[in-house]
Amino acid sequence: MMLSRVVSSQSPGLRSSVISLTGTGTLGGEVERGGVRIYPLGMDRRWLDIHKLWQLPGLFKRLGADLAQTWLYHSDLAAGLSANRAKIPVVWNVRQSNLERSLNKPSTLVLARICAALSSRVPTAVVFCGDAARRSHERVGYRNAQHVVIPNGIDLKRFHPAEDRRERVRRELGMGSTHLLVGLVGRYHPQKGHAHFLEVAARVAREYPQSRFVLAGLGVDASNATLTQDIERLGLRQRVCLLGERFDIPDIMAALDLYVSTSLGEGWPNVIGEAMASEVPCVVTDAGDSALVVGDTGVVVTPGDVAGCADACSKLLGLTAGERKDLGRQARRRIGERFDIGDAVARYGELYRGLASGHLN
Repeated sequence: MMLSRVVSSQSPGLRSSVISLTGTGTLGGEVERGGVRIYPLGMDRRWLDIHKLWQLPGLFKRLGADLAQTWLYHSDLAAGLSANRAKIPVVWNVRQSNLERSLNKPSTLVLARICAALSSRVPTAVVFCGDAARRSHERVGYRNAQHVVIPNGIDLKRFHPAEDRRERVRRELGMGSTHLLVGLVGRYHPQKGHAHFLEVAARVAREYPQSRFVLAGLGVDASNATLTQDIERLGLRQRVCLLGERFDIPDIMAALDLYVSTSLGEGWPNVIGEAMASEVPCVVTDAGDSALVVGDTGVVVTPGDVAGCADACSKLLGLTAGERKDLGRQARRRIGERFDIGDAVARYGELYRGLASGHLN
């Protein structure tokens, strides 16, 4: 999502093309509608196709690339080596902070270690989405003269409070104005803590019978047996909506009364910033840069602390609607002052221009 925002909103004088190692993906249409062409290589997700990688230097040259910005470990390794062969600067991009074995695929950890070993030689610079991501990767061996932290940015024109959006989503979910709607948006992954969210929901529901809970994201739907079994076990069948992957996230955020992030690992969480921009108060775990994003406009709890998270939710749901609205306004103001998409795009542009002109080494 952040890649889409950066390439679609670049400042004058910068032109981007996107090379996908696999296909165009679910965001391909949005990227292309922003005027950016995508070149899918069609690789199998299970391994790197050396033959197709061998084509990358030629593609860089045909595109007239002045530099290559890679995104995530597979791309950092594969396209990074190819950009070096094409003799153009390469910028790696690191998007997560938690490298614990229990929260990552073995292949992800192997790639991170390989990238760490190459980090002082292959990339000209490494961009981290937050300070937590930088620190965790430096601990595993990332070394580069240019370690740059560029936090994600939120588009306040896209994410904002809107009564019509709120009413539409609530009608779809069969909820009225008296229901307290609590949400979590994120793909199904161990780091996102969906099981903890449901445990929190069960506790909150006992205190607030009018509370309802909505989860959206890839793999977060009725076909997910683990989620549905947890919902049944906790007696939440009539209270939880599993929406799966959605593309109307601004509408969903506008419909919420409270956003909750139960993540065990994060980089810089877009969804928290999006909720805040929508004037929705947040309860978040201290994972990645979540606490930095929220500041004093919400509540921060320890990752894995279900009781503490439930207490924090009860505290904010116990406020009057006006008090929650005031807190939400503070949250939106914080995003506008510190994490606006325009600032993030400008920082990427400044980095790109410096590298392409040779002013940064």
